[in-house]
Amino acid sequence: MKIDQIDIRQGTANSPQHSHGNCLPYSGVPFGMNYFAVQTNGANGAWFFQPDTPRFEGIRLTHQPSPWIGDYCHLLLMGVQWQDATKRPDFVGNYRPNEATFNAHHLAIYDDHFNVQTDLAPSTYGAIARYDFQQLELAHHGLMLQFSDHVTFEFTPTGVKLSVSDYHGGEDPNLTMYVELTISGFDRANSGYYDDQNHWFVTTEGHGHALTLLLASDQSLINCHLATSYVDRTQAQLNLKRLQDADLTAL
Repeated sequence: MKIDQIDIRQGTANSPQHSHGNCLPYSGVPFGMNYFAVQTNGANGAWFFQPDTPRFEGIRLTHQPSPWIGDYCHLLLMGVQWQDATKRPDFVGNYRPNEATFNAHHLAIYDDHFNVQTDLAPSTYGAIARYDFQQLELAHHGLMLQFSDHVTFEFTPTGVKLSVSDYHGGEDPNLTMYVELTISGFDRANSGYYDDQNHWFVTTEGHGHALTLLLASDQSLINCHLATSYVDRTQAQLNLKRLQDADLTAL
């Protein structure tokens, strides 16, 4: 059997009350430092995915080994478009599960709400993603990143660097994941974030439980390279450099 014939949604129809395998639909390489999964409802906590639900909240960078254990140092990526930056919209899309691709090496989702095709290929320390906006209808569009725990960020000329701290009863209360991310067409001058009170800030850096938005230019295609490290910022930058010249088909 070829790898693109394997549907990673096997055994994923689970809830705290009933299990069909306790699996999650992870895309990733063997012994990868991160895995990626579609999130259909983050309000369900560790059971954030249901295979038959058309709701789409983005692709989750995750380290959760099982729904019974919980996640840490995770974040959510999603291509979005919206009208008024000063008012935080409901960044929730919808997709057709029967038309989506769920492979271990490739995720492909078409979001009918935001009219964007998302393709993601994982690597050992990160991923390459492409967001193709097939209909630009609103004033703003770009890449949304959402965090459930404490994050500090600083915009760079080509993207953003992040420090995600997330402690859930592990051995290291100061566990931090360093993230380096670049996107094509990045509009640094107009990028910003929403704080916990849903106030919009156009700024080059910030911190808190933030919904951060990277605003793209008027181009309809965004290419994103992402790399992480638990060691330090320098290692994350090196991991990104190793990935920077690759494309989706190379992973």
